[in-house]
Amino acid sequence: MRVRLNRRQFVGLGACALGNALLRSGRAADFATTGSPQGQPPLRRADSVIWIWLPGGIAQADMWDPKLHTPFREGMRGSELLSTCGGIHTSAKGISLGKGLDHLAEVINLGTVVRTLVNDSPEALAHLPAQYRTLTGYGFPPAAKAPSIGSIVSRFLGPRQTGIPPYVWIGRDAVAREWVDRFIQEYTGAGFYGPHFAPLTIPNPLAPESPWASGNPWNRGGADRRLELLKALARSANSGGITAPEAAAHLDSFSSARALLDSTFGKTLSSAAAEDPDLLRAYEPEIARDAVKDPTYFHGARFGRGLLLARRLVEQGVRFVQVELPFERFKGFDMHDHGGTRMPELKKQIDRPIARLIQDLEASGQLDRTLVVVASEFGRTVGGGPGEPEETRSPETDPTGANLIVNTPAMYGFHRHFNEANAMLLFGGGFKKGVAFGRTADQHPMVPVENPVLLRDIQATVLATLGIPANAAFTAHGRSFYVTEDGRGKVIKALLD
Repeated sequence: MRVRLNRRQFVGLGACALGNALLRSGRAADFATTGSPQGQPPLRRADSVIWIWLPGGIAQADMWDPKLHTPFREGMRGSELLSTCGGIHTSAKGISLGKGLDHLAEVINLGTVVRTLVNDSPEALAHLPAQYRTLTGYGFPPAAKAPSIGSIVSRFLGPRQTGIPPYVWIGRDAVAREWVDRFIQEYTGAGFYGPHFAPLTIPNPLAPESPWASGNPWNRGGADRRLELLKALARSANSGGITAPEAAAHLDSFSSARALLDSTFGKTLSSAAAEDPDLLRAYEPEIARDAVKDPTYFHGARFGRGLLLARRLVEQGVRFVQVELPFERFKGFDMHDHGGTRMPELKKQIDRPIARLIQDLEASGQLDRTLVVVASEFGRTVGGGPGEPEETRSPETDPTGANLIVNTPAMYGFHRHFNEANAMLLFGGGFKKGVAFGRTADQHPMVPVENPVLLRDIQATVLATLGIPANAAFTAHGRSFYVTEDGRGKVIKALLD
């Protein structure tokens, strides 16, 4: 049967091929440590990482750091609003989570909640620079294209098994439709490390056009035709005396991607049909499209199926899997209006799937050696009007909320970007269990008042659990480029067992 491919499919498969990282060798890359060591990092406690990326800026006072519930009242001041939901008791003594996170409340005794994370950069009030900094450790624009944390782990540690990609990225469309998508690909990529350390991209494990989707007839035939076309183009270029290292790297990556389709790894990517239907349902959201305020931002089982796939990939030997709930401006967690209504809907999309992942890893004995991180680029505070995109502060939109009058339900919620307090969840990988680290003020601005955590230090701690020192570096553009900002990250020993 002849299969016709549209442009989206062609580019998508090419992007997946380009994302193949370091498949040619099981040898870990050499690296150097320079400058003053920040102390001997702990022995490697994690073999793999599942990085759950929830971009958009999460209102921490409604999720991981709940405050006193303040119901909507027309004419209330923003400074009165402490939480749109309040907290619930959990399986960990002394830890509460926002109402609506009932499944995560059952497993939080297995993890650490860092409540005082600070994204300490002047540009971190805007989404994309803050996301860049969170995933690379560097401000934007950097002196060189900084590699993402997944690529750092890929280059330093390599694959856990020969023939298995070390870094897989699930959840974001591989086709750059607009400048936002192109920017996002910059900070999830390999930067100056080069294409061999870029992620293998799986945009949507449910989509029929995905090259990894079960039953897709163009998986192998289409890949074979493209591979032969690339080889022919390379032969033609070489015969004309033209050499291009980037083209050679692309061809090598595409060849590796094609080989994966026939491997055990490839079968894992398209094995959903073999899963227990009850298990698949456990990774589905607890809300339907027609029940959400904005049906255009509803991904069904896509996010949860990505988490289940991440679990299977870790079982196969993948070192770092990033699963994303796709970022779209003014949608998802990017709530500039109706936060009191939209936040409960988002919880129903992510709560059960994340909790089930933790339960499954714990039941199988994998959680001790698998680090699960749940992260966003910044938190939120009061201030700002419905749909207001401005990042500059003014007397009407300052983080105290004293000059903001909440007149409508659209204004009720945490709509203002806030990089001075954010939160992160960490399960397994040597992190303590059932601990809430740090405390924020109970009144606005809800800044850290106990144990503030710099972003570079939490990055150093995550890397340390994998055995990578915070001052490890590669040379780029004639200078040492560290895995944490200027090599200054310090391991937070109080977070580790």
